[in-house]
Amino acid sequence: MIAIDHQRRIIHVNHVACEMTGSESDESIDKLLSGVISADVINDAIKQSLHSQSVIQSELKLNSPPRRFNLYTAALKGSDQKQLDGRCHCPT
Repeated sequence: MIAIDHQRRIIHVNHVACEMTGSESDESIDKLLSGVISADVINDAIKQSLHSQSVIQSELKLNSPPRRFNLYTAALKGSDQKQLDGRCHCPT
């Protein structure tokens, strides 16, 4: 799992995603997603899920070594149903 903020900077990455991308989690945090893994299918899925406010499923193919993954993207919402955008939505 890779979580990004509204600027597409990585805010969380788990060990499976690190193995998949060949990176370490501490190296990935605060980097642009496109700097860690570059694939048009990811950008397209992110745009679709933000626009439709639904989960988008697609297939991600990596070449080195050759692997295929199911890709799921979704816009996260807080408990108040506002879309999370990397900014604090905490009550004041």
